[in-house]
Amino acid sequence: IRHRLRVVALGSFERLDAADPRVFAYRRALGQERLLVVVNLSGDAVRPALADGGGMVQLLGNTDEAKAPGESLRPWEARVYLG
Repeated sequence: IRHRLRVVALGSFERLDAADPRVFAYRRALGQERLLVVVNLSGDAVRPALADGGGMVQLLGNTDEAKAPGESLRPWEARVYLG
């Protein structure tokens, strides 16, 4: 997707505090484009505490079910949102 979406390759990087050490989250921004990546790095389900994510649409994930950014992540689940 980095060849298709400029925000992936050129956007600014900001690591986000998801209030849980098992969750790795970051945001990239370029102009009005935003990309949010949320990853559960554990074998337990976790709910990330993310303030950002409103109006974003899930672009990629490693499960069949699309969810909003603040919803629980299954064990080892990763999601990418675009907004």
